[in-house]
Amino acid sequence: QDSVTHLPDGLNNDFTKTFDAPGLNTNTRPYVSYRVTPSGGAVTLQMDLNGTRVVDETFQSGTSRSLDEIIDNGTALEQDNELVIRRQAGPGVFDVSDLIFTYSADA
Repeated sequence: QDSVTHLPDGLNNDFTKTFDAPGLNTNTRPYVSYRVTPSGGAVTLQMDLNGTRVVDETFQSGTSRSLDEIIDNGTALEQDNELVIRRQAGPGVFDVSDLIFTYSADA
């Protein structure tokens, strides 16, 4: 995802992205890269991949940053992955952009 997703305060603002990972090599760990821009105070970003929490990070207002999160083997699937991104807590809001899922594939 190259576009920006804004997660405002309030409930029911989850953003879900579905994708496949053809040929996923389960001997190496995949990772997700993303850019987050928090504002308006402290805010917690959570990401779940296929029901497993892979990101749970609290940010203060201000600086945009790009982050990588290494994911445990067995969390990603070759097909029908579901990545849920949510604003969990705090008075702030944030934008998420430049979302990239990287993995090794079997030949």
